[in-house]
Amino acid sequence: MNTIENNKLIAEFEQKYSIGFGLYDFNGCHYKLDQLEFHKSWDWLMPLVDKIEREHKANFKIMSSWNEFNECSYYQVTMNIKEGTMSKDRACIYDPKKVYEHSTQTCRCKKKATYEAVIKFIKWYNKQN
Repeated sequence: MNTIENNKLIAEFEQKYSIGFGLYDFNGCHYKLDQLEFHKSWDWLMPLVDKIEREHKANFKIMSSWNEFNECSYYQVTMNIKEGTMSKDRACIYDPKKVYEHSTQTCRCKKKATYEAVIKFIKWYNKQN
């Protein structure tokens, strides 16, 4: 999928995309698909991360490591959801539909790693529902 298709996936997940008009509502303004900036802007991406954490009980971990050879940081985003019920013997029984674990590939851009983690989650979520 390209960036426009990925951003459309996010807009549809957010339920702020009007198919009839082809516009996405963000902070009181309307944007066409090619104007969406989830891949470029933390201001667009972080409310989505917050929503996933809050509504889907997801844990995001952004890890960085310094590479002495290249003199730069590399980032990896790990995201997981484990939801289940407690049995009478106090053992947790996880619902397979509510368990998600994914780690992005390591890359130099923290925003890109986070964006890719969000896209992977939405694709998984859409398959579950």
